Amino acid sequence: TSADSTGRGGSITVDATNVTLTNATISASVQDVNAADGTDGPTSGIGNIALTSSTMNMTGGTVTAETGGTRNAGTITLTTTGNTLNVSSGSITSSTTSSGNAGQILITSPVLSLNNGTITTSTSSTGSAGGITITGGNLTLVNQAEITSSSEGIVADAGDAGNVTITSSGAFTSNASTIATSAENAKGGDIDVTAQSVALSNGTGISASSESPLLLDGGGNAG
Repeated sequence: TSADSTGRGGSITVDATNVTLTNATISASVQDVNAADGTDGPTSGIGNIALTSSTMNMTGGTVTAETGGTRNAGTITLTTTGNTLNVSSGSITSSTTSSGNAGQILITSPVLSLNNGTITTSTSSTGSAGGITITGGNLTLVNQAEITSSSEGIVADAGDAGNVTITSSGAFTSNASTIATSAENAKGGDIDVTAQSVALSNGTGISASSESPLLLDGGGNAG
């Protein structure tokens, strides 16, 4: 879905036994709030994306929520109820290039496999990047997979990077992959990984950074 100018975004909801995405694109984009409409606001008509299935396989392609104006981007929610969520060379992203906030990315799956795939939120302006929350059983990152939140804006009052929260009731394994938050001129997000067991190998990196000077109000802190 795509909302031009001050139009409200439409939500995308898929509920199926199995979902397979092969080089496919699912996107919801919004721009500005209609200031002349008293019922409208940054959190109205944001264009959420919700995919629910027993098993979900994503090979290539993108699932994207974005804003280029004052309206917030929608939340991306991916849920598998019985089996695996596989992401191979695909990307799940939420972003903002203006004052509206990027949306959250919420993933719940008994088994999550991220193979050279990316899960990212970002801001390049004054809106904040959304948080990434992953909850499941066994979670595996391989082959330069990335889970990141970044604030790339260098303007005054640049938006903060989002937090990355990973909760695994089983094993969390990362091989040659990256979990990171970063900020050029704002606060970097926190990274919180909770699991029964954690195995990191082959140059896996977990980092939180901020290039911004430390301010009295905490601005510029890394997570």
